[in-house]
Amino acid sequence: MKLLIALFLLMNFTVVAGECDFYQKLESEYQCHSKGYLINFGYKYCLKFINKKKTFSEDGQIWLANTRECLINELKNTSFNDCKELKKFAFDTHTTCYQQAGFCSLEKKDRKELYKMILPQFWRVGLIFDGLSLLRSCD
Repeated sequence: MKLLIALFLLMNFTVVAGECDFYQKLESEYQCHSKGYLINFGYKYCLKFINKKKTFSEDGQIWLANTRECLINELKNTSFNDCKELKKFAFDTHTTCYQQAGFCSLEKKDRKELYKMILPQFWRVGLIFDGLSLLRSCD
């Protein structure tokens, strides 16, 4: 029985992690390189959120899944002239997707887990302003 549960969990992880492959497919189309948004941020954090989802509450895990779906759908439904335009658009959608998925109703524990994951990226000025905007939207 334990083996069946383990196999199910592994299969579920593979399917969810497969969603992150979207960033790699888009990278092959736009050729933004490994330091670009698609691989260095989108794909990287997509996998990171999946790998860390167990540290979130059930509601937090739903938020992660809904946010991932929103971010991917925003990119799927838009075409870009170049990598710079893609990157700007992608970062601009983060706040909206976080809000739509219910960021403001996340438990403190879930927010803390999220902050621990994204804090290393907060040296980017744009992300600091986006984060502050997101927090202000919760008031």
